Amino acid sequence: MGRSAGQSMVEFIRSHGAAHREQPAGAGEASLARVARLDGQANGEDVAVVRDEIQRAMQAHCGVFRFPDLLVQGVEKIRALGDRVARSGVTDKSKVFNTARIEALELDNLYETARATMVCAEARKETRGAHDREDFHARDDVNWLKHSLWYRDGDRLDYKPVNLKPLSVESFAPKARVY
Repeated sequence: MGRSAGQSMVEFIRSHGAAHREQPAGAGEASLARVARLDGQANGEDVAVVRDEIQRAMQAHCGVFRFPDLLVQGVEKIRALGDRVARSGVTDKSKVFNTARIEALELDNLYETARATMVCAEARKETRGAHDREDFHARDDVNWLKHSLWYRDGDRLDYKPVNLKPLSVESFAPKARVY
């Protein structure tokens, strides 16, 4: 029998002198707490309604063409939706093939992704790739050739450099997109 993709990755990581980090004690507790919240929620807000509000906020405030005032408003709207996500619930409490539960769990993930995207987009003061800032018309590689790292607690941002020397392909210089 062949190796799994996971086994191949472990072998690759070890062959490069690295190792998997051990999971912290209680690593699965947050996931179990999410499911328990849904099971215990009596009259939660409809997941589809909250999901639609997140979608509308992202489309209205964080589209391809970005405006500073809309981004600031969008960050506020997305943050405000967090309470509604936390109050969302499902009426079907069954444990087998429960698509309502899956959608509710996905809502948590969708919210986190939307919040990270909105906060990072508002903080990034440049036009890059497919995102056009009305107040910054060009790329700014001096200040913004970096990855944005969002942390849930306090919407804290950090950054890490872009690796311009890949391991397995030829490198190419970054350049502005022109159409």
